[in-house]
Amino acid sequence: MTRLKLISWLAIPALLVVLGLVPHTATAAAPQEEGEVIYLPMGEQPEWLKQGLNSGLKTSAAGEVTTSQFGVADAVVSNTNGMLSVRFDPPYNAPYTITGISFPTRTQFQIPTTPGSFISVRILGMNATTGLPDKSIEYFQQRRVLVSSTGGMNTIPLNIAGSPGQTFFAVFQFPRPPASADTFPFLFTDRNLTDRGLYANSYTTDTNAVIRTAPATLGTFTGTAVFADQNIVVSMTCQLSGAVPMNAPPNAGLNLRDIAAEWTFGPPDNTVLADGTPAGNTKTNIVQLLSRGLTWGFVTEAGVQSGKVPLPSVPGSGMQIWGLRGRSTNGTVTDISNVTISGPASVVGYSGWSEDADEANGKDSDVEAAPVTPPFTGRPETLWPAGDIDNYTFFAQPGQVISVTATPVGNDFRSDMSLVVNLLENNHDVIESQIGGAGAAVSFQAVAPAPSGNSGSQVLKRFFVQVYDRNGSPDDPSNWNRVLIPATYNLDVDVFSPAPNLISDDPSLSGAVGSDEFAFANAGSNPAHGRATFSYVIPKSKGEASVKLRVYDVRGRLMTTLVNGSKGAGTHFASWSGHDQRGNRVASGPYFARIDAGSYSRTVRIVMN
Repeated sequence: MTRLKLISWLAIPALLVVLGLVPHTATAAAPQEEGEVIYLPMGEQPEWLKQGLNSGLKTSAAGEVTTSQFGVADAVVSNTNGMLSVRFDPPYNAPYTITGISFPTRTQFQIPTTPGSFISVRILGMNATTGLPDKSIEYFQQRRVLVSSTGGMNTIPLNIAGSPGQTFFAVFQFPRPPASADTFPFLFTDRNLTDRGLYANSYTTDTNAVIRTAPATLGTFTGTAVFADQNIVVSMTCQLSGAVPMNAPPNAGLNLRDIAAEWTFGPPDNTVLADGTPAGNTKTNIVQLLSRGLTWGFVTEAGVQSGKVPLPSVPGSGMQIWGLRGRSTNGTVTDISNVTISGPASVVGYSGWSEDADEANGKDSDVEAAPVTPPFTGRPETLWPAGDIDNYTFFAQPGQVISVTATPVGNDFRSDMSLVVNLLENNHDVIESQIGGAGAAVSFQAVAPAPSGNSGSQVLKRFFVQVYDRNGSPDDPSNWNRVLIPATYNLDVDVFSPAPNLISDDPSLSGAVGSDEFAFANAGSNPAHGRATFSYVIPKSKGEASVKLRVYDVRGRLMTTLVNGSKGAGTHFASWSGHDQRGNRVASGPYFARIDAGSYSRTVRIVMN
C-alpha cells in the first residue's frame, strides 16, 4: 500500500514557507496519499475537540436532535478529484425537519486569513439500486463553500422536510488538482483509533457519485465506496414533530458461540432523551438487531437487561453489516449503534479475512472452546467480527510450564489490535493475564498449578487461553468494539516440563548478613514489574570469590549473565532489566537466577511481569 507519499501540487507551498513567501503562522504537514484520498496528521487539537464536542448527541432546544456517529477525531482527510459523503438514516417515526449540518475543516497550512473552499456541499437522497448518493435526488446545494482553514467548526443551515424511512447523504465535492494548498480543504476523521467503533457511514466516490474501480480506493470494502477503517466527522441536526427517542445502545459487538451468535451492547443511558431533556419515565426497554442491505431491516429483538441479542447462528451469507437500536417505552426507536460486520470481507489494499477456522469459540467452556494440542506456532486466527472473543482449551500436568504468545499480523499503525490474553484454569480462575499495546505481541509463561488441596497430583488438568481486543472489553469499557483492519493474529502455545537442574532454593538473605557465610536471594518484589533485583553475600573468611550470576528460562536456556568476575567480601546487588543477551524483552513468566561463587551454588525463582 502506498503511504507517506508527498503530493507535488500540495508540496509546493512548503517551499514557499521555507523561502518566507508564506506567513510563518502557516503549518506545513506532510500529506499521505492513498490513491485520490489524502490524509494529514491532525496536529494540535482544535478548540471544539478540547471541549469534548467530538461525538455523541448535541442539542440546543427541546425536540432538536443532533446525530454524530464518530469517535475522537485524530486525522484529516480529503479527496483530490471526487467526493466524500456521510450517510444519515434518521430513525424518527413522525415527520421532521433537517435544520443543519456541522463539520470541522482545516487546510494544509492553516493560514487564518485564507479560508478553505469546497466546490460544493450538497444533501442528496439515496440511489435505490446502488445505495450510493443520488445526484438526481438533490435536497440542497451550495456552491463554492468557504470553510475554516484552522480546524474550526462550520455550520450550514438547512430546511429540509424529512419523512420516516428516508436516507440522506451530506456530500462534499473537493477541488481538482492542481488546486492551491492554501485553500484545499480537509475534513476531520477518526481513522487512527475508531474509539467509538465503525458506523460504515463514510463514503468516497468520484464526482459522478460512482464507485471508483480503476484504481479502487484504498481502505474501502472491495466493490463498495464505504470506508472500512474510519468515520468522517459530520453531524446532522433535526427538529422533531413527534416524540423524542433515547440515545443509541453503546458498544455494539458480535461474539460467535456454538450455541448462539450473540450481539452484545453496553447499558443504555436512560437519564436523558436524545434532545438532552430529562427522560422521566421513558426508558429503553428493548434492543433490536438490524441488518443493512441498501436500507436497514429489522431482524429480531431482546430485552435490554440481558445485554445481548441472541440468534441460533448468523443468518445469511457473505459480508453483512449489523447494527443495534433501542426501542423505548414512548414508542420511539433510537439511532443505529456502531456496526459489526460478519462473513468474509475484503478491504482494498489488504488481504481478505473472515471468521477463523476455530469459530465458533466464544465461551471458555470445555464444550465451546476450540480444542488445541500444544505445541504449535503461527496458528492463524482472527478477531472478527467486532466484539469477538476467542477461547482455546488444552491439557497440562501440574508443575509444567505453559507458554503462550499472540502476535498481531499486518499492523498498519491505525486502529491496530491491542490484545488481551488470559490463561485460565478449568474453574475459570485466572492464572495469568497480559495486555499488549497497539499492534504489540503478548507473551508469557506460567506454571500449571496443582488441583486445590492436592499439591502432589500429576493428573492432567484442563486449561483455557482466551484472546480478545482490549477496546470495548471489560478491561477498557471507555472505548467501544472496533472493526479491526487487519483482523489477524498468530497464536503459539507450548506445554513442557522445566529443566530439572533449575530447582529454586529461595533462601533468605537476612540470616546471612553479618555472618561468615555465602548467601543469595531475591532482594526485590516477586513478581517483579519490569526489573528484578538480587543480593548476594561473600563471606569475610573468603576475602574474595569468582562469581557468576546467570538467568535461565524454565527450559534451562541462558537468558543473560549479570555478573562474571571476582567480587570482594561483603553484600552485593545485581539487577536484571528483563532483557536477554540480544537486548530483546523476555516474555512474562517464571525465570531462575543461579549464582556460582567458588564452591557455593544457589538458584532462586523470579516471576517477571
